[in-house]
Amino acid sequence: MAPGELGGLAAQLGSDAPFFLQGGTALCEGRGEVVTPIECAARMWYVLMMPGAPVSTAAVYNAVESALTKRPDASKNVLKALETGDVERLAQCVRNDLEAPALRLNAGLSKLWRQLKEVSEPLGVRRVLLSGSGSTFFAFTGGEDEATGVAQAVQTYCNVPCAVVQCLPPWKGHITTLTIGEKRL
Repeated sequence: MAPGELGGLAAQLGSDAPFFLQGGTALCEGRGEVVTPIECAARMWYVLMMPGAPVSTAAVYNAVESALTKRPDASKNVLKALETGDVERLAQCVRNDLEAPALRLNAGLSKLWRQLKEVSEPLGVRRVLLSGSGSTFFAFTGGEDEATGVAQAVQTYCNVPCAVVQCLPPWKGHITTLTIGEKRL
């Protein structure tokens, strides 16, 4: 199967699935199926906070009060921040139009968002945002040590599982056919 065919199949599974075929740091456009690799000047560190609180993606999109529009200036600012390794700029210019409706629909998620901000801001976190329509949150941090400290504090005080992650370069590998025994997948 050609990589393009695999990307089309992945898009049928979910809007963000094609990204996971690409890997690395990427700009995702359209519904998420148009994936463009981005080179990062520095390894930026983030904390993923995963409360496991289900949120209906359809309900969140239905609750959006204004049209979701392309913001080319915002994309340019995000790209520039990633290219230069400027976590401060990145935290200021990234946005999620789905965050407010998701928080309105789920009172528990909204309460957790406030707790996450209370715990993480004194530790130097630049910003906490909801990822997509939820329910994972992410925080911009200044480095691995800060990210680890934030993750430990959030896990302790908010009882939320966390993962410390960093941006990665685009994957330079290739896709091969997986063979198990005599069966090709």
